[in-house]
Amino acid sequence: MTCHKIKHRCTDTVYSTCVEYEGELPENSKLKGKCPSVEDTTEELYEKVSEIEKTIDIKDIEENCIVHEGITVVEYIEKMATEICNLKSKVEEQETFLNTEITEEIDLKCFEGVVTLKDLLQKIINNNCSSDDNCSTENNW
Repeated sequence: MTCHKIKHRCTDTVYSTCVEYEGELPENSKLKGKCPSVEDTTEELYEKVSEIEKTIDIKDIEENCIVHEGITVVEYIEKMATEICNLKSKVEEQETFLNTEITEEIDLKCFEGVVTLKDLLQKIINNNCSSDDNCSTENNW
């Protein structure tokens, strides 16, 4: 292969296999403890970049409620975090609703001690299931 973009500062071509790498290698390098050439380090970098690309590839994730075509991994994670926060907020709203105190406008009659909607629902369920006949899996309504 002929590379016409190489600057012509050097009088002779020196191939990467012939140039000793003099920099520091990271701890996770498979070349650590060896005397690698520039070619070795470049190959290792390409391998690592390929591994990273494979692990962050989101194109095969099924698009259910989060559209991810044409976005980065960080943008996808941000969308997921937003969806999680929205769901958390909705759960908190439901918890608040169930724990809402029942106003004086409702005559609770025999449901003494019932304070919240959750308490009321539980009391209704308990009263409905007071005998085995009423707790069948069939709809008794």
